Amino acid sequence: MTIKTVAEYTKLSVATVSRVLNDDGCVDERTREKVKNAIKELGYVPNLLGRNLRRGNTKLVYVLLSSVVNPFFAEIVQGIEDAAGETGYRIMLGETYDNPARYVMLSDAVRNNLADGIILLSPARGAIEYFSDLPVAVCCESHPSYTCMQSDIDNEKAAADAVKYLIGLGRKTVAFLGANHVSGFERERGYRRALLEAGLDVNERAMMPDCVSYENGRAATLELMERGIRPDALFTCSDIIAMGALRAFEESGVRVPEDVAVMGFDDLIYSKMHSPALSTVRQPCREMGRTAFGLLDGVLNGGATPKRTVLRHELIIRESTESGAGK
Repeated sequence: MTIKTVAEYTKLSVATVSRVLNDDGCVDERTREKVKNAIKELGYVPNLLGRNLRRGNTKLVYVLLSSVVNPFFAEIVQGIEDAAGETGYRIMLGETYDNPARYVMLSDAVRNNLADGIILLSPARGAIEYFSDLPVAVCCESHPSYTCMQSDIDNEKAAADAVKYLIGLGRKTVAFLGANHVSGFERERGYRRALLEAGLDVNERAMMPDCVSYENGRAATLELMERGIRPDALFTCSDIIAMGALRAFEESGVRVPEDVAVMGFDDLIYSKMHSPALSTVRQPCREMGRTAFGLLDGVLNGGATPKRTVLRHELIIRESTESGAGK
């Protein structure tokens, strides 16, 4: 059954029936009631997708992430989905692989009215420019220069807090394994700041800023030791990197935490399953996802002013920094 069936049944034009379905105020009340009664009698169900596409309201939001394989995104997506469901929205995941061609294709989908807006999870540097004319919220990897809605933690402060904790354990040589992205640079600043505030030197040879994976973490840790660097503490930009470092220390006969205390970042579910259980910085992932959707929803429905919402992080202390610490 189509809208044409309703029009023939009421002896009204398709355009008039369409105006009633779209709640157009140009239709008089008697005609409106006639159409509504006909819909009820016929059991007609409007094609909401087609109607929404024509009205520029799909009730669909794209959530774009580099890869669904990355476990960090799972709780964030759950938070987005929870918030979206409460407001009648659906979400669709899209993988970008940090590929410019994918950014162009997915941004054009919104321009062509296939979705109402986009949430970017940890976008690569420069990716935001592909979406500058669209309703967008960034979740993680935010930056003060962005002119869109943003949900994140204070990465510099979180890193500084983690390194200060390590220094507070009496550790004097804190190495750093970083990542080549926006939050990685902010975490490196926090690392440097904590050392300087404690009166400790920043040893550039004890820093490996281009790690992104378990394999990178393992290889970088082995390289540090080959350089003759013997840190008594290690701060990494992600739990995945930290787990690679733990593997390298195990292979080299370095005891954790007796010889070196290791601190990760993210508090992935695997962190407490590892042996030793990994101390880390917890990001409120589900809350960040909910916040990102709420910010985007404000833009879509009320023209809210772009803002950056900064959520609280938390240090989680486990066995990799203190023997016998809680899990």
